[in-house]
Amino acid sequence: MRLPFFLFGFLISTGAVAQTPVKGVVYDRVGPIHGVVVTEQGVDSLNSVVTNSMGEFEIKTTNSNPTLSFTYVGLVTKTIQVKNKTPLRVKMKFDTKRYQPIEKY
Repeated sequence: MRLPFFLFGFLISTGAVAQTPVKGVVYDRVGPIHGVVVTEQGVDSLNSVVTNSMGEFEIKTTNSNPTLSFTYVGLVTKTIQVKNKTPLRVKMKFDTKRYQPIEKY
């Protein structure tokens, strides 16, 4: 009699931590960007990854329709709500308001 209750409890607990993988690539006008921090928004614990040398990432999200934030120094932070669009292609832009080009003397 205990076995059905144990199996029921186990199945419910594994469903609560189901993770949805989201893959994609981050790039700018030149090409892929290495080192972009990809973070899932709206979750209690920190869930983030960093893009590889080809600008690729894979993050296991806790929500079925997660909101992801893409941050990189010198680029405008981008936030995207994922709606079954995988693999993602995320284009980032240079932050001209915060960072001005260095003038040559």
